[in-house]
Formats: sequence, structure tokens, C-alpha cells
Amino acid sequence: MTPKPKPQKPQLSSIRETFLPDLNPDGSPQVFVRCDMSQIEDRIGKMYCATPRMIELANRHPTIYDAHTENAKAIFKKSTIDKQERYLGKKAVHASWRGMRGDKLSESVSKDTDGKLFVPAGKCQDMIDIFLDTNWEIRDIYMPWVRKQVREVGILYNSFGRRLDVQGRRVDDDLYRAAYSFYPQADCADWCNQFGFLPGSVYMQARYNKPLTAQVHDEVIASVPIMESWDFARFITDALEQTKEIPRRSGNYLKVPAGITIGRSWGDLKSVEFKLLPGRDGYFEQLKSAGFELY
Repeated sequence: MTPKPKPQKPQLSSIRETFLPDLNPDGSPQVFVRCDMSQIEDRIGKMYCATPRMIELANRHPTIYDAHTENAKAIFKKSTIDKQERYLGKKAVHASWRGMRGDKLSESVSKDTDGKLFVPAGKCQDMIDIFLDTNWEIRDIYMPWVRKQVREVGILYNSFGRRLDVQGRRVDDDLYRAAYSFYPQADCADWCNQFGFLPGSVYMQARYNKPLTAQVHDEVIASVPIMESWDFARFITDALEQTKEIPRRSGNYLKVPAGITIGRSWGDLKSVEFKLLPGRDGYFEQLKSAGFELY
């Protein structure tokens, strides 16, 4: 008997291609304007380290500094990296911030890639160790401070006043990992809610009498007519690119850059990305050059 082929797991990008924007009254399609916060969790974590070096790195613009690329270069000790190495470097950084060990990172990579990419636990641990040696502030400042909040305070507060009450919970590695994640994740969520979702919702209701399409982690998405897409992109980037004191009462301030992606679907493989939003004329020239119909 010939064995049946194993069903292929749908790729996230292909699933997202099925999500389409609304139609205009004349039946022509609108576009998705996706505005995402550039590496916001990593930036916020650096701010909690509070050293001059980390604060300076946290405020660098992605047009001059890509943290994921530079971290991967350091981890693999190479001057240039490929997409797979950048992905692995990003995963190692994520694991490092959360106190993850090499075996868990190895499992996470395998799960992410549906078993197509395997990195031994020892190699994963080496990646984590190299990153934490290079960014010692995470290991020697941030993590001890978080553990102290858990042991001595019992209630964690982020920069927006959100709280995580850990009183009465068993203090172990799992709790510490949850606490390490709390500050960057909670600040990211509150930043996007208060500076993205709320003003973006008001804009969409006032102008189109409909809500935002979605908010996904560090990104807000809206369906708008293509000739009005620059107006929304300008509005939402201005709203999101606030200057916020991180942590609260620290006297240190962070401005997170916002990038714009224009697509015919959520997962449009021919979308146009702007790390820095150009003026209106330059914006539409780039869309036209990429094959978008302007109507």
C-alpha cells in the first residue's frame, strides 16, 4: 500500500494572503495600510537596562541600525549574514530576554519551521551565551532587577501602570521567565493600544464610519482607498511615534519608529515597505513603480 503523503502545514504568509481589504463604492479594491513598531520589545527591554549604551541603542532608527541583523552578526561572528542566520539570531535574542535555555530554543526553532530546521540544544545555548556576553546589561542588570521585584515587591508595574500580581505564586524559573517577559510585552501592548489603536479607531470612524481592520501585537492595520492611504499612514505614524518615559520615573525617554507596509492583502508578497514614510509624491511614485494601480 502506498502511504498517503503527509499534509503540508499551511504557511502563515499564505494564510494571510486570503485576508483582503474592503472594496470601494465603485467595486475597486482598497489597500491594507499596516503600521508596525520597529523592534519595540527589544527597544523597551534595553530601556529597562538603563545604561547609556542601551538607551542610545534603543533610540536608533532602523534606517541606520537593524538590531536583529547586528545581533545575528555578533552571535555568528560574521560580518554578513543570510536570512536564516538573521532568523536564528532573532530567535536567540528573544530567548535570551526571557531566560530561556538552549533546549527550549531548539524546540522552538523546530516547531516554527515544522521540523525543517534543527539546531542542537548545545548550539542554541552557545547562541544565547554569546548574545548575553555581548549585551551583559540584560544578564547583570535587567534580570537581577526583575527577580528582586518578584521576591521583594510581589507586584510588577510597567511604564503605563499595568500590573502583574505575583503574590502567592510559587517562585521558580517559570515565574521569573514570565516576569522577564512582562515589562517589554506589556509596554508594547499598552503603547500600541494607547498610541495606535485608540487614535486609529477614532480616525477610521470619523472618516469612514468603520473600525480599524485589526491590531496584532505591535501592528495596527486599516483598509483604506489607495489614494487616501498616505493620509492614514502619516496620521498613524505620527500617533505611534510618541516619546515616552521608560521605565516610569526613570528620566529616560524612548521614541519608537513606526514603519508602513502597503499591500493588496494582509500577506501580499509584493507589498511595499517604508521604514521612513516619504512625502506624498514620493510615496505614490514608489507604489506606482511597484505595480499598484492608482485610482
